[in-house]
Amino acid sequence: PPRVRRGSGPPGETCPGGVVLVISLRDATAADLGPPPPPGDLAPHVLVVEDDPLVCDMLQQTLAFGGYRTTGALDGREALRCLDRADYDAVVTDIVMPHVDGVELIQHLRRCHPRIGVVAVSGDSDADSAVYLRIARHLGVGATVAKPFGALELLSAVAQALAVRRA
Repeated sequence: PPRVRRGSGPPGETCPGGVVLVISLRDATAADLGPPPPPGDLAPHVLVVEDDPLVCDMLQQTLAFGGYRTTGALDGREALRCLDRADYDAVVTDIVMPHVDGVELIQHLRRCHPRIGVVAVSGDSDADSAVYLRIARHLGVGATVAKPFGALELLSAVAQALAVRRA
Protein backbone atom coordinates (compact mmCIF):
# COMPACT_ATOMS: atom_id res chain seq x y z
CA PRO A 1 0.00 0.00 0.00
CA PRO A 2 1.12 3.61 -0.46
CA ARG A 3 3.09 4.73 2.59
CA VAL A 4 5.18 7.56 3.95
CA ARG A 5 7.88 5.81 5.90
CA ARG A 6 11.15 6.44 7.67
CA GLY A 7 14.19 4.88 6.08
CA SER A 8 16.66 5.31 3.30
CA GLY A 9 17.25 4.10 -0.21
CA PRO A 10 14.85 3.29 -3.02
CA PRO A 11 12.02 3.56 -3.81
CA GLY A 12 11.28 7.27 -3.62
CA GLU A 13 13.46 10.17 -2.63
CA THR A 14 15.06 10.59 0.76
CA CYS A 15 14.86 13.99 2.38
CA PRO A 16 17.30 15.25 5.04
CA GLY A 17 15.12 13.85 7.85
CA GLY A 18 15.20 10.40 6.29
CA VAL A 19 11.54 10.42 5.21
CA VAL A 20 10.78 8.53 2.04
CA LEU A 21 7.40 9.04 0.43
CA VAL A 22 6.28 6.13 -1.68
CA ILE A 23 3.13 6.80 -3.66
CA SER A 24 1.51 3.92 -5.46
CA LEU A 25 -2.18 3.89 -6.17
CA ARG A 26 -1.88 0.95 -8.56
CA ASP A 27 -4.18 -1.25 -6.45
CA ALA A 28 -6.54 1.55 -5.40
CA THR A 29 -10.17 1.34 -6.39
CA ALA A 30 -12.65 4.16 -6.91
CA ALA A 31 -14.17 3.24 -3.53
CA ASP A 32 -10.74 3.74 -1.88
CA LEU A 33 -10.39 7.22 -3.34
CA GLY A 34 -13.99 8.33 -2.76
CA PRO A 35 -15.80 10.65 -5.15
CA PRO A 36 -13.45 12.64 -7.35
CA PRO A 37 -13.24 16.39 -6.76
CA PRO A 38 -14.64 18.62 -9.52
CA PRO A 39 -12.23 19.24 -12.41
CA GLY A 40 -10.05 22.29 -12.98
CA ASP A 41 -10.82 25.56 -11.25
CA LEU A 42 -13.79 24.00 -9.46
CA ALA A 43 -11.52 21.52 -7.64
CA PRO A 44 -11.00 22.29 -3.95
CA HIS A 45 -7.87 24.34 -3.23
CA VAL A 46 -5.69 22.84 -0.48
CA LEU A 47 -2.90 24.69 1.35
CA VAL A 48 -0.19 22.21 2.40
CA VAL A 49 1.93 23.44 5.34
CA GLU A 50 5.01 21.28 5.97
CA ASP A 51 8.48 22.47 6.96
CA ASP A 52 10.32 19.73 5.05
CA PRO A 53 10.39 20.91 1.40
CA LEU A 54 10.52 17.42 -0.12
CA VAL A 55 7.65 16.13 2.01
CA CYS A 56 5.65 19.30 1.24
CA ASP A 57 6.18 18.75 -2.48
CA MET A 58 5.25 15.07 -2.31
CA LEU A 59 2.09 15.82 -0.30
CA GLN A 60 1.12 18.36 -2.96
CA GLN A 61 1.77 15.80 -5.71
CA THR A 62 -0.40 13.24 -3.92
CA LEU A 63 -3.25 15.74 -3.54
CA ALA A 64 -2.88 16.88 -7.16
CA PHE A 65 -3.09 13.25 -8.27
CA GLY A 66 -6.32 13.05 -6.25
CA GLY A 67 -7.71 15.99 -8.24
CA TYR A 68 -7.06 18.86 -5.82
CA ARG A 69 -5.43 22.22 -6.57
CA THR A 70 -2.57 22.83 -4.14
CA THR A 71 -0.31 25.52 -2.77
CA GLY A 72 2.63 24.81 -0.45
CA ALA A 73 3.95 26.73 2.54
CA LEU A 74 7.12 25.76 4.43
CA ASP A 75 6.02 27.07 7.84
CA GLY A 76 3.09 28.61 9.64
CA ARG A 77 4.23 32.17 8.99
CA GLU A 78 4.26 31.56 5.24
CA ALA A 79 0.86 29.84 5.53
CA LEU A 80 -0.61 32.96 7.17
CA ARG A 81 0.64 35.05 4.22
CA CYS A 82 -0.92 32.55 1.78
CA LEU A 83 -4.24 32.75 3.63
CA ASP A 84 -4.21 36.54 3.20
CA ARG A 85 -3.64 36.28 -0.57
CA ALA A 86 -5.94 33.44 -1.69
CA ASP A 87 -9.02 31.42 -0.78
CA TYR A 88 -8.60 27.81 0.35
CA ASP A 89 -11.08 25.04 0.93
CA ALA A 90 -8.77 22.99 3.16
CA VAL A 91 -5.42 23.17 4.95
CA VAL A 92 -3.17 20.18 5.63
CA THR A 93 -0.72 21.25 8.33
CA ASP A 94 2.14 19.66 10.17
CA ILE A 95 2.12 20.47 13.88
CA VAL A 96 5.81 20.86 14.76
CA MET A 97 7.23 23.70 12.64
CA PRO A 98 9.39 26.78 13.13
CA HIS A 99 8.07 30.34 13.52
CA VAL A 100 4.32 29.67 13.76
CA ASP A 101 3.57 26.06 14.71
CA GLY A 102 0.59 24.00 13.60
CA VAL A 103 -1.39 24.55 16.81
CA GLU A 104 -1.12 28.34 16.42
CA LEU A 105 -2.09 28.01 12.76
CA ILE A 106 -5.13 25.87 13.63
CA GLN A 107 -6.22 28.41 16.26
CA HIS A 108 -5.94 31.18 13.66
CA LEU A 109 -7.94 29.13 11.14
CA ARG A 110 -10.73 28.43 13.64
CA ARG A 111 -10.93 32.14 14.57
CA CYS A 112 -10.52 33.78 11.17
CA HIS A 113 -11.39 31.10 8.58
CA PRO A 114 -13.89 28.74 10.24
CA ARG A 115 -15.19 27.38 6.91
CA ILE A 116 -11.78 25.98 5.89
CA GLY A 117 -11.42 22.23 6.49
CA VAL A 118 -8.28 21.32 8.43
CA VAL A 119 -6.19 18.15 8.51
CA ALA A 120 -3.54 18.03 11.23
CA VAL A 121 -0.47 15.86 10.62
CA SER A 122 2.16 14.92 13.17
CA GLY A 123 4.98 12.45 13.49
CA ASP A 124 7.41 14.11 15.88
CA SER A 125 7.72 11.15 18.24
CA ASP A 126 5.08 8.55 18.96
CA ALA A 127 4.12 9.96 22.38
CA ASP A 128 4.37 13.61 21.35
CA SER A 129 2.52 12.97 18.10
CA ALA A 130 -0.46 11.49 19.93
CA VAL A 131 -0.60 14.51 22.27
CA TYR A 132 -0.33 17.01 19.39
CA LEU A 133 -3.06 15.26 17.41
CA ARG A 134 -5.32 15.13 20.49
CA ILE A 135 -4.85 18.90 20.92
CA ALA A 136 -5.66 19.41 17.24
CA ARG A 137 -8.86 17.36 17.58
CA HIS A 138 -9.81 19.44 20.64
CA LEU A 139 -9.34 22.58 18.50
CA GLY A 140 -11.86 21.22 16.00
CA VAL A 141 -9.86 19.97 13.01
CA GLY A 142 -11.79 17.86 10.51
CA ALA A 143 -9.25 15.01 10.51
CA THR A 144 -5.90 13.99 11.96
CA VAL A 145 -3.19 11.80 10.43
CA ALA A 146 -0.17 10.34 12.21
CA LYS A 147 3.07 9.89 10.28
CA PRO A 148 3.85 7.60 8.61
CA PHE A 149 0.69 7.50 6.48
CA GLY A 150 -0.35 6.41 3.02
CA ALA A 151 -1.61 8.38 0.06
CA LEU A 152 -5.12 6.97 0.44
CA GLU A 153 -5.19 7.98 4.11
CA LEU A 154 -4.20 11.55 3.17
CA LEU A 155 -6.83 11.78 0.41
CA SER A 156 -9.48 10.36 2.72
CA ALA A 157 -8.56 12.80 5.52
CA VAL A 158 -8.84 15.78 3.16
CA ALA A 159 -12.23 14.59 1.91
CA GLN A 160 -13.36 14.13 5.52
CA ALA A 161 -12.17 17.62 6.54
CA LEU A 162 -13.96 19.16 3.56
CA ALA A 163 -17.19 17.32 4.47
CA VAL A 164 -17.00 18.37 8.13
CA ARG A 165 -16.52 22.06 7.31
CA ARG A 166 -19.38 22.12 4.81
CA ALA A 167 -21.81 20.32 7.12
